[in-house]
Amino acid sequence: MSVYYSIGSILLGLAAWWIPYAARGKVRNFGGLSKYVFLSFCCCVAALFLQFLEIRYRVQIRDFAGLMDTIGAIVVAAVVLIMGTFGMNGVVYLYVREKFEAVR
Repeated sequence: MSVYYSIGSILLGLAAWWIPYAARGKVRNFGGLSKYVFLSFCCCVAALFLQFLEIRYRVQIRDFAGLMDTIGAIVVAAVVLIMGTFGMNGVVYLYVREKFEAVR
């Protein structure tokens, strides 16, 4: 069960970073960017939720040693995921804003 949580969290985290990058070329107006940003943050939240479920699973099976060994890495990965998601969305926001201001 723990493997599925980890794989799902990794895939959702990668999707949270890939969606803003893919939105760069697809956005036709400045307002269209918001749905991609929202979807990106939803993937980020879902990835973090899967990590919480994995922690819960480890507590249920009483694998406290494994939990104590990995909790530091999980916290670092969560911070990197959140900062990376904000960073990617911010860069794409600035890119799209600059692109549409140049058209005016």
